[in-house]
Amino acid sequence: MASKTEMNVINISRKDCPVVQVTVYKDRAQVSCCLEVELKEGVQELHITDFVEIEEDSIRVEGKGNATIAEVSFQSEVTQEDESAIEGKEKALQDELKLLKQELENLKIPSKKEVIGKEKKLLDDFFNRAARTGIAPGNDETTSNVELAGSFLGGVREYITEYRTINYNLISDLQELEKKEEEMKKDISVIEGKLRDLRGNREPSDRKRECIVVLDSPKVSTIELTVSYVVFSASWIPSYDLRMFTDKGNLKLFYYGLITQFSGEDWNDTKIFLSTAEPSFGGNIPEIPITHLSVMEPYRPVLKSAGFGSFRGKAKKASSEMFQRCAEESIAFDDPMDDCMAAMAVPEVKVVDKTTSTSYEIARNSSIPSDNNPHKVTVAILDYEPELSYVTVPKASPNAFLRAKVVNTSAFMLLAGESSIFLDNSFIAKAILQSAAPKEEFTCSLGVDPSVRVTYKPIIKMRSSSGILAKTESNLYEQVIEVKNLHDKSVNVLVQDSLPKSTRDKIKVNLLSPVVDPKHPEKSDVRLTKFNAVEWDLTIASMATKEVVLKYSVDHPANITVESTAATISQSI
Repeated sequence: MASKTEMNVINISRKDCPVVQVTVYKDRAQVSCCLEVELKEGVQELHITDFVEIEEDSIRVEGKGNATIAEVSFQSEVTQEDESAIEGKEKALQDELKLLKQELENLKIPSKKEVIGKEKKLLDDFFNRAARTGIAPGNDETTSNVELAGSFLGGVREYITEYRTINYNLISDLQELEKKEEEMKKDISVIEGKLRDLRGNREPSDRKRECIVVLDSPKVSTIELTVSYVVFSASWIPSYDLRMFTDKGNLKLFYYGLITQFSGEDWNDTKIFLSTAEPSFGGNIPEIPITHLSVMEPYRPVLKSAGFGSFRGKAKKASSEMFQRCAEESIAFDDPMDDCMAAMAVPEVKVVDKTTSTSYEIARNSSIPSDNNPHKVTVAILDYEPELSYVTVPKASPNAFLRAKVVNTSAFMLLAGESSIFLDNSFIAKAILQSAAPKEEFTCSLGVDPSVRVTYKPIIKMRSSSGILAKTESNLYEQVIEVKNLHDKSVNVLVQDSLPKSTRDKIKVNLLSPVVDPKHPEKSDVRLTKFNAVEWDLTIASMATKEVVLKYSVDHPANITVESTAATISQSI
C-alpha cells in the first residue's frame, strides 16, 4: 500500500485511505480519513497524493504512535501528461488516419462508383434499344418481327431475366460502396476528433494535490494518522414524517437528514455527523454602520439641450406606445424564472451540544456516493403527546382541521423543513414544519377530519330605517354555525367567523351576539381578535351538536350605499 523510496520519502494515495468520519454542514463537509504508516528511524516525509478539490487551509493531521509530526503542508500544482506519451499516441492516430484516407481515395481513382454507374447505364441503354427495335440478343436487325414471332418472346424472357440479375448485382455493389464510404468518413471524423483532444491536452489539464507530512521517529515503528479536510460540494437538509395515531393520542415524528454530495470521492461505510452550525457566515463580528445627517439642498432642474431632450421625449413616447400596444394585444412575456413505511426502532442517536451549534451522530454507518443525489439517513424517531384540537373557519371552508400543539421535549433542535403528514397511517398532505428548539412549543396541522361536521347556514338579513329628517338605515345580520361531533369521545373545536369592519365614520358595526368581555378575553370562551374575528371555544360531547350564532347590525345614513370587500388576514392557528 505504501511504498518507500531512497530519500526517506513515503508515497501513499488518498484513495487507499478509508474515510472513517464525515461531519456534514449545510453547505460543506469535514472529511476524516485514516492510514497506517511504517516509519524508519529518523526524519522522513510522507506524501499523501490524489486529493479531490478541498479547502487547502482546512487540512489537519493528527497521529497516534511513537513519532512526532514536525510539519504539515499542502500543495497544489498543475500537471500535464508526459510529452513523449502524447507524441506516441499522436503518431499512431496519424498513421491510422493516413491509411483510412488512402482507402477512401482508392474508391475514387478511378472511381468504382463511376465504373459501376457506367456499366448500369450501358445495360439500361442496350435494354431500351432492344425494346424499341424488337431485337432479341443474337438476332440480326434486318430480320422482321413476323419471322421471329416464334422465338422472339422466349428470347425476350431470357434477356429480361439476365438483365434483372446483372442490374441487381450492380445496384448491390453500388450500395455496398456507398456504405463503406460513409463508414470510412465516420472513422476519419472520430480519429480527427481524438487528435484534436490529444493536442488540446498539451495544455495544463489537471491539478496535482498532495499533503506533505514531515515525521520524526526515534526508532522503527508503525503509527496511525488521521487526516481531516473540508470539501464544499456537500450539504444536508432536514425532512420529517409526522404520524398521528388518534386512538392512542400519540404523535411520532420521524426526523431524517437528506445528504447530498458530489465532492469526487465516495463515503463508504462511514460514521456520519449532521451539524446545525453555519460556517458560511464567517467569524468576523460586523462593524456598526454610521448614519450621517446633512442639510438637503433644494432641487434645481438642469436645462437639457434641445437634441437630448427631444431624444428622451421620443424614447419615452416610443416606450409608452409599445406598452400600450402590448396591453391592447394582450401580449404575454415569459418569466425566465418562470410510501409510507412501517415504524421501526432505530438505535439511539447521540446529540452533542456545542456553544453555537448542535451535532447529531448517526448511530449506524452510512454510504454516501458522490452522485449529487439526496440520500436519507435517520436522525431520530421522537414520541410526543400532543394537545389535540380542531379549528374551523366555515366562512372560507366548511371543514374541521385537526391541530396538534406540541412541546419539543426532546434534545433535538427541529430545523425548518418539509414534512409529510400521516393520520392513522393514511397520507394526508405535505407541509412545512417550523423550527423548534428543545422545550419550545410548536403547532402543526394534521389535515381535515370528516368526523367533525360543520354546517354554515344561510345568513339571515333584516332591514329597517328610522329618523324623519336624517334617515338612518339599519341592517341586522344573523349567522348560525352548527358543529357535530361523530367521534366516540368529546372534542375541542375552535370556531372562527369574521365580523365586518367599518372604514368610514358614517358606517357603524355593532356586535349584538355573542357578548364579549374586551377587558378579560382570556377568561371567556368567546373572543374578538385584533383581526376583527369572533372566536368560540367549544367542547362537544360524543355524537352531540352545538350551535353558535353571530349577530350584528350595520347602521349608516340612508342616502349612501355600503360596499363590502373581502380580505384574507393570515393568522397563526
